Amino acid sequence: MIKYIFFYLGSTLIDAIFVIAVLYVIIRAIIWGTKVAWGIAKVAAIVVLLPLLLVGLILLGLFYIALGLVIIMGVIITVEGVIWF
Repeated sequence: MIKYIFFYLGSTLIDAIFVIAVLYVIIRAIIWGTKVAWGIAKVAAIVVLLPLLLVGLILLGLFYIALGLVIIMGVIITVEGVIWF
């Protein structure tokens, strides 16, 4: 397949380097896009889903479980804040 691509491009060395560079950029863009999407998904889970979970636990009468989760999250956020800053 690659042999035919190079033949179509004129099979010069600069063409081969160009094809390799384009493939490299495409692969790096896919990797970067996956990392960004995962970061956005984590933010959405923390900002949207976690408060909904806590409100749902309180509405179901599981106040002490929700309180325990809030305390655990507070400790984790405090420790991470100390580590990063």
